[in-house]
Amino acid sequence: MLIPEFHTQEVDRLQALAAYGQIDTPPDADLNDLTNLASDICNTPMALITLVNGYRQWFKAKKGIDIVETPREIALCAHSILSNEDILEIPDARLDERFKENPFVKGEPHVVFYAGAILRTETGLPLGTLCVLDTQPRKLNMEQLNALKTIADQVMYRFELQKNQNQLLALSNELQNKNDELARFAYVAAHDLKTPLNTIGALVDLFKKNHSTPVDAEGHKILSFIKDSSDRLYKLVENLLNFSRLDNLDTYSKTNISLKSLVHYLTKISGSTVPVKFSLNSTLEEVVLNDTLLDQILMNLVNNAIKHNDKDTVEIELAVAETDTHYMFTLKDNGPGIATDNLPKIFTLFETISNKDRFGIKGNGIGLATVKTLVEKNQGRVSVESKFGEGCSFQFSLIK
Repeated sequence: MLIPEFHTQEVDRLQALAAYGQIDTPPDADLNDLTNLASDICNTPMALITLVNGYRQWFKAKKGIDIVETPREIALCAHSILSNEDILEIPDARLDERFKENPFVKGEPHVVFYAGAILRTETGLPLGTLCVLDTQPRKLNMEQLNALKTIADQVMYRFELQKNQNQLLALSNELQNKNDELARFAYVAAHDLKTPLNTIGALVDLFKKNHSTPVDAEGHKILSFIKDSSDRLYKLVENLLNFSRLDNLDTYSKTNISLKSLVHYLTKISGSTVPVKFSLNSTLEEVVLNDTLLDQILMNLVNNAIKHNDKDTVEIELAVAETDTHYMFTLKDNGPGIATDNLPKIFTLFETISNKDRFGIKGNGIGLATVKTLVEKNQGRVSVESKFGEGCSFQFSLIK
């Protein structure tokens, strides 16, 4: 028995197969009917719709066979998808070097005859077959071969239809999620903007009434309240505007970024309020990414690490590694950590888990939601590990 080789475009083929989302799905009545039709036309006791991935052959529809999958190494259809022909026909598998020692030829279900019509994408990539099998040697006539090819085309049409439906459903869900976020945004923004605006108005009126000349200590106190409320309002609006612009960020424009320079920059702009000690842990000297993208992600994470840190000196370690496809970043801090129950909530827009930060300011739950959106927009993933009292470790990846 010969073990089938991988297709010359195996990576592209597997990506195409995954895009159809057919493997390990429930039975489909229409595909079962097409399988039975192929069996009837070709007068064979067995028929299958098979899909071949990197390690197994899975049966989307079947007639005359009880099992639902086989290892790829013994899959007859794994040989078929290597053929340039539309149909691979084996009149007697017992005489074919590829199949004569195959356990499905030598044992149950004792396959002797095999004919597989290749299920190809519009770009010609093979996903699997519509195949008919018999326990006796035979050969299909031209009408049967043409019918098998036509039915295989109908199987692919069904796959395309389901793929389009799945894409439309995903788009519909995405639009619904955006609408839900927009509605929540409108409510929270109205609520959060209303309070500082009312405070500003009331304090200004009080100042005009009681402190027209000259400004005394009480007046300065009121002015401080005005300044604090204005700063809070400005920061909220700025964060909301930044979040709204994420869809327009050009993540495809990339440049060489020195990691040492990056850490120096982060130290310089973040150490004005409390002492911050940065360290770099990486064998890389630079990464090639969109600098605006990386700045926004790291600044949100660094600001979060500083604001919620309870130590006199904030310690932050940035570790950077790489895989064939992604850069892997880890940002660790020495803060109080996050309770396990709160970890699932921290990347949710407008979700906050503490009343106030170390500066006495209540957060708005936009920063970490921004990080998640930016990372996923760049085909990466973000996660957090933490135990209460032991600091936080944020990990995120960005595609090269």
